[in-house]
Amino acid sequence: MSIFLKIAALVVFLVITWLIVHLSSKGNRVAGQIRGHNYHITFKNYPTIDLRENKSMMQNISIISHPSDNSYSVTSHLNGKELKEMLKNQYQLSDSDLIVDTLAYRFPTQ
Repeated sequence: MSIFLKIAALVVFLVITWLIVHLSSKGNRVAGQIRGHNYHITFKNYPTIDLRENKSMMQNISIISHPSDNSYSVTSHLNGKELKEMLKNQYQLSDSDLIVDTLAYRFPTQ
């Protein structure tokens, strides 16, 4: 009987471990589908633009966050210049209507 309990406890432990790993990695799948560089996009003097509704844009970017109506943080396989040109063409924007900045992670130095 004690062998049965040990095997049952091991199975329960493995199932719980698998569930924790599976559910914790589920949220990262969308962001991980597009590999590339991280950018912050700001639309200036322009009404709200919803990048999620544009299928051709969503093939080239993955939205990391959308903190306000006129800004997005995205990951894209395009370089910054290509991304800016694509946004300008898709939404008929000028250079002054759009800012595309590279997001760089910086660690404090001591």
